[in-house]
Amino acid sequence: MSVPKDRKGALTGVLCPLLRFLNRDGKLRFPLISNYVSSRFRRVLQLTQEADMENKTLEEKLAELELCANSANDLSELRRVLDAQQQCFECYLKHKNGVEHPGTAADCNCICHEILLKMLIFVDGENTGRVCFKLIDHNLFNEALAMKRFEKPEQEGEEDDGWNFVLRRVDTPDHYIEVDGVITNIAISVDKKQLFVSYETRAFATSTKYSVYCVDLEKMVLDKFPFSGAMLSNEQAFLCSNEFLLASAVGEEVHIWARRHGGNAVQRLAVDTRIVDLSLHPTNNTLITASQNYLAVWSTTQPN
Repeated sequence: MSVPKDRKGALTGVLCPLLRFLNRDGKLRFPLISNYVSSRFRRVLQLTQEADMENKTLEEKLAELELCANSANDLSELRRVLDAQQQCFECYLKHKNGVEHPGTAADCNCICHEILLKMLIFVDGENTGRVCFKLIDHNLFNEALAMKRFEKPEQEGEEDDGWNFVLRRVDTPDHYIEVDGVITNIAISVDKKQLFVSYETRAFATSTKYSVYCVDLEKMVLDKFPFSGAMLSNEQAFLCSNEFLLASAVGEEVHIWARRHGGNAVQRLAVDTRIVDLSLHPTNNTLITASQNYLAVWSTTQPN
């Protein structure tokens, strides 16, 4: 839903449930919404949906897609358009046909034209080492606004134990990535193309090891190499990023990395009391840390 621009729009706003997830403790942790969904991820989900409707496996659908290409050049073009911003292979075939034979191009309703697509990112409440991804399209919004997703069918009898009613309305993630620890926080980059995941693992009998990894949201894979300079602590971790930097706070210490280069931390900051949250300005290198008693503002010094 769009943000109301006037009082009348605010008065006509509707708040309604959109998604329901079923897990043992009923919690989703660190939910984020991204306006960016990579074309490769969209196309894979579309192929999965098509395979499900046709009672085929995803491998069979991919094999069919390769058979649609007439030459190796078309296959290389397939790889290119899968990574493009606004086009998938189905679009490529239709648009190419329309250029070569004007008037014959079919209407293209493929998922790559969905400008309202968003992606819900969250940590599973039951599997604390799993970060999940759910594609949200305009159909979900329309069904939620019409309350169709949560209406009880008339044919559902009163003697029903309720499980059928619940299970028909439970949403599952479209994709997930697991790490070998407990996720303590996640943060998304300004361009929405990187997700930073902090998690902790047991290092010794009395301490934990804290690590930060990056998820490439264009390829939906976890970077094998973490940001170096992992901290040992039993405190809660906090994470944020901006255009240039990645910052993480554990206990009374902040580690700062160059976002695009990774590697070792470029700066370490220390405060007198435990940090309860932190935030980076989206474009300039200003950092605010919140402690129990005060706020501290950190900024890079400008040369004379």
